[in-house]
Amino acid sequence: MHWLNTTLELLSPGWVGTIASLLGLIVGLIVAVVTRQRTRLAYCYAGKRLLGLATDGLPEGITVHYRGQDIPRLTRTLVVLWNAGEKTILGDDLVTKDPLRLKLRGDGRVLAATVLKTKRDVCQIEALSDASCPNETHIRFDFLDAGDGAVIEVLHTSEERGVDVLGTVRGLPQGLHDIGQINAVKTFSLPSPWIILAIGAVTTLAGLAFPEKINYLLIDKSFIGVFVGATYTLAAIAIIYKNRRRHPKYLHIEELDQETTSR
Repeated sequence: MHWLNTTLELLSPGWVGTIASLLGLIVGLIVAVVTRQRTRLAYCYAGKRLLGLATDGLPEGITVHYRGQDIPRLTRTLVVLWNAGEKTILGDDLVTKDPLRLKLRGDGRVLAATVLKTKRDVCQIEALSDASCPNETHIRFDFLDAGDGAVIEVLHTSEERGVDVLGTVRGLPQGLHDIGQINAVKTFSLPSPWIILAIGAVTTLAGLAFPEKINYLLIDKSFIGVFVGATYTLAAIAIIYKNRRRHPKYLHIEELDQETTSR
């Protein structure tokens, strides 16, 4: 029975119960996330001015024509639109009186709108111009299962690089979910946030498991180790969260890393 006594001695410290409670909480959160059923249509965007200045347009003496008409500037906005929920969104869920559309900010008109990339062609996602609303582009689709979506390019003459995605969708009383502008991919110098996260996690566990061996600044208290470890962990999580790619990986194109958006 010596092995039983040894096992009981190892399981007797309070840190075992703490870790078990944390694992139970994590498992509970994972189950809640996996089993949830939401209806959510999300979008994010990025923009870049290709020709002209924000306010003055093209420099004096330079003119650009589009289909026989002069344009003051040329701006490109990329919009990533996708079903971020678990329930299927049907094209019939789009309300005719308030259609799903991209609307330019400020003055300007849409020159062209193109669907650059989709997850599945069978969804039949389209970007359509509306002659009665030159500053808008209508979006239509047959259906969007969970994760389905598209990258839409809008060429326009507005001073603003961002667009608003408007419209009413049945089952979405709170409207579309605006993720915001797309952050360019950033590189990190060592130590990377993942290394900081690992250091924080190890230090926190050490403070819980071996309180008598943690001795910072000659203070023999376990909460010092836990505090330092938690600080490292939270800092790393904040860096990773801020610089994460918020749109689906399969809807990413290289141009999104090169765009910047300003309101």
